[in-house]
Amino acid sequence: MRFGPILVSLGLSCGVTVALAGCDGCTPPAGANDGVGDGDAEGEGEGEGEGEGQVIPGLLSLQIVPADVSLTTDGTTRPEQAFTVTAVLGGGSEDATERVAFSLSDNTIGTMRGNTFVSSAIGGAVDVIARAGDVEARARVTVRVRTVLVGDGNGSASAGDIAPDAADLFDDATIPVDAGRAPDLVYPNDGVLLPRNLGVIEVQWRRGGAANTLFAVTFSSPVMEARVITRCVDLNGGCVYTPSLSTWRLLADTHAGADAVTVTVQGTDDTGTAIGRSNSLTMSFSATDVRGGLYYWTTSQGTGIMRVDFGAVEQVPEKFFPFTGNECYGCHALSPDGRKMSLSRRGIGNGQLGLINIVDGQETLGFTDTQREQFQSWNGTSTLFAGIFGDTNDLAVRHQLRIHDGDNGSVVERIDLDHEPDHPDWSPVEDRLNYTKVTHHSSSQRPGRGGINSMVKRDGAWTAPQELVPPETGKNRYSPSTAPAGEYLAYVESRCNAPGQEYSGECDGDADQSARLFAFAHRTSTSVELARANAPGRTDGGGNLSNTFPKWAPFEGPRLRDGSGRVNWMTFSSRRNYGLRTGNADNGNQLLWMVAVDPDGVIAGSDGSFPAFALPFQDISTSNHMAQWTREFVAIGCTELGTDCDPADDNACCGAAVCRDDGTGVGTCEADDGSGGDVCAAIGESCVRLPCCDALLCLTVNDQQVCGQIGG
Repeated sequence: MRFGPILVSLGLSCGVTVALAGCDGCTPPAGANDGVGDGDAEGEGEGEGEGEGQVIPGLLSLQIVPADVSLTTDGTTRPEQAFTVTAVLGGGSEDATERVAFSLSDNTIGTMRGNTFVSSAIGGAVDVIARAGDVEARARVTVRVRTVLVGDGNGSASAGDIAPDAADLFDDATIPVDAGRAPDLVYPNDGVLLPRNLGVIEVQWRRGGAANTLFAVTFSSPVMEARVITRCVDLNGGCVYTPSLSTWRLLADTHAGADAVTVTVQGTDDTGTAIGRSNSLTMSFSATDVRGGLYYWTTSQGTGIMRVDFGAVEQVPEKFFPFTGNECYGCHALSPDGRKMSLSRRGIGNGQLGLINIVDGQETLGFTDTQREQFQSWNGTSTLFAGIFGDTNDLAVRHQLRIHDGDNGSVVERIDLDHEPDHPDWSPVEDRLNYTKVTHHSSSQRPGRGGINSMVKRDGAWTAPQELVPPETGKNRYSPSTAPAGEYLAYVESRCNAPGQEYSGECDGDADQSARLFAFAHRTSTSVELARANAPGRTDGGGNLSNTFPKWAPFEGPRLRDGSGRVNWMTFSSRRNYGLRTGNADNGNQLLWMVAVDPDGVIAGSDGSFPAFALPFQDISTSNHMAQWTREFVAIGCTELGTDCDPADDNACCGAAVCRDDGTGVGTCEADDGSGGDVCAAIGESCVRLPCCDALLCLTVNDQQVCGQIGG
């Protein structure tokens, strides 16, 4: 299904547009909402978005009453407000409430039931729009959350031990403030931007003295004042509060793509002798969900590759490979469509190549000595992957990039170089191969004095390598990873402090302590440190955190609720402390961290990163590395596109495909958008199952992943 590109904003600003057939300009279709909300999930929107209302002869203007409304919810109640509309005519005025069409600028905040606004039981501000023909009037509704939760989340076991009026202590102006009792709030990191579907975040603090036995964790913003009363749930001598899923949703849905939330903790005793107030931090939530499958290497459970569905309501990792045994398979790569995995076995000096069909859970290429590749990277269409092997004295092999068939692993192309490549990185939107240029040889896993090179395939041939970030004595630059739109890449830089400033264990590219994240923008040919992503937390002390192996989530979404701005998501490995869950910076566990990045900031030459957060679902008693993303989480045993399926089985087809009955009781798996077996998705079509055609990008719009264009 391929259409000519005609742009429509779908409620987004004109800076982030998705092209669809049959529309033009940067204006939403008639009756569409202005925001990026979820729509009327409960079917209460009678009259909502139903055209333009009636044409009223002689209409000069509309007046809507009340014009400004404030409502309050505790997070469960759904306050309502009715509106009346008056039509101002040349000869007077008349009631037009029944003649106008009502809609909302953001359907996440509430719905319209006729002329009545019904809150969604979250906080936020929204315009109620009354329209007749091309004339409209707007009223503002602000819904604020005011709630007290006793023993919420992981503190629920202590709820029965807390007096019903305990919250009043923290509002009692007669109780003195004692700075010596102030808790020290240490996690999450101040200014963090979280995926709204992350589902959980820990709030960690030092208790501020043994006399503090009762705590109030407060989340505040212009539209929320939520207070959790809890005991200290011990965490290494400090305290931790983990919100319940319902509280998380209240926080995330209220603030998705909107105001930041300020978090503070107060501590006192049960009689309110004195109160200590912590430092504050802020956290924000993404406008849309982050989706995709995430595969990572862990040293727990006998070692293995774990995987998790990031779009699931509750993300629970499962062991994927090896199917039996516990050999080392850490250097793995995934096809973007989530169907295939390439990986090497047994690490340095070995690197036997294997290939797995994830759909049926079978090895399509065994691990033998005939093919060896230590690192691999797949192209955007999931048909080919590039590999390198530097653990050899054979320069013909060591100085070569090999392109493999994605179905059987055979070599289909060899790219000969005059230097050693490492860490291949295939751009998701074009035939561009980036890689580490190694100038000090040791092994693929431990390259030295690296730089970042790039090649582009034009007219069937690869261009000569272009040096993006040069090698430099005293530094090692390695592990490039291209962001979803292909405009820039992240890479790692570590420093050599040993004599000679060329190579040692501290700068060998293998979880170096001094490793830090940088970004390179192709348009401006400039590098910038992702300083906020690199920054230590309050319990880290020094700055050597071993931030390494960046990998990008495959979708790009709007930064704000109104559709403006852009945001990318990157995972990386780090030895930093997970708040009070301290490790050892010299020889501690590496955990998976995630960070939001503003691509426009990077392209403009500034630090576009936000502070990082630890992925909460991982096993923190071990080390986790090499997170790899796919566009979807593919169930083993599902039926692929174009093959027979049972229409009665809702989960018969893989991913976003659906089983369409041909009228005989036997169905065929087809793409949900009706594109069938097309090899790519056109403008406005889903890009979860299929890659985008041509130069289109996979964007998150109205919580859907569709192919579109940035700008217009």
